Amino acid sequence: MSTLKADTIVAADGTSPVTLTKQSAAKAWVNGSNSAVLSASFSISSGTDNGTGDYSYALSNAFSSGNFAQQSTSGSNSPTHSAVSNPDRITSSVLAIETSNNTTNSDKEHHITAHGDLA
Repeated sequence: MSTLKADTIVAADGTSPVTLTKQSAAKAWVNGSNSAVLSASFSISSGTDNGTGDYSYALSNAFSSGNFAQQSTSGSNSPTHSAVSNPDRITSSVLAIETSNNTTNSDKEHHITAHGDLA
């Protein structure tokens, strides 16, 4: 049995750090506030509040197309609140989400994870 421990993985040519490009790991994620402020994130450069419950996030590293998998959840503990991807705003370089109280858009903390091939 072997154990691999590393603080940084570098490419064969010495460039560092290596970005996950073909693995199945999430390529981007965000924990956003009810005003699109980045509470915590990976590979996200900024957030935009497009109106009540309508948020989009610019990716630091674009996907190869807009056909990536995006999972969205709301931070509310109420079963009547929901979060859905917003396909009208999603592009190869933008994640988008809408949160609602089950009848109308509602500002909520939210979370997005995205998987796919980077450009």
